[in-house]
Amino acid sequence: MKQLHKITPYTDEVLEWDEKAQQYILTLEYFKNNYDSVFVDDDTTKRRLKENSKLVYRFIKNRVHSRNRPIVHKVINYTQEGRDFIKEMLDTQMSADVQTGYNDLGKTPALNIANGQDLGRINIQQNLVSVETENCFDDSDYYFGFRIGYQASFPPIFFVMFK
Repeated sequence: MKQLHKITPYTDEVLEWDEKAQQYILTLEYFKNNYDSVFVDDDTTKRRLKENSKLVYRFIKNRVHSRNRPIVHKVINYTQEGRDFIKEMLDTQMSADVQTGYNDLGKTPALNIANGQDLGRINIQQNLVSVETENCFDDSDYYFGFRIGYQASFPPIFFVMFK
């Protein structure tokens, strides 16, 4: 397994640490410097950044084995590799949001172009995270040396390492 470098979560020019939500959010400054803003104003952009952060963290939580969730949370938020990983996931999700309005899914009805029918909220909810964000999650072994989406409980050594 790769050596992980433990950190205390912090805010810099790229990621803001939200103590209350216990998650990272891309900063408005980073977003403005790296994307052509398509949102009406800074308040709307900040809201989208927070929504996408919640979305990505919820996606991660729902994709890992329930017993592994506390470890995955610590690995993402309390290691430098986790910080790099979550930055990449948030970046890919915001990129999809800017290019296609991805985060509008689940808020506005989508139509099936073939027959003109509303796809329904359940089908829309299943598609909230972009494909590239999912691929980033699936490549988590690049960041950590193991897959955080492992579908069985981690070996007991993991629980000792991340206490």
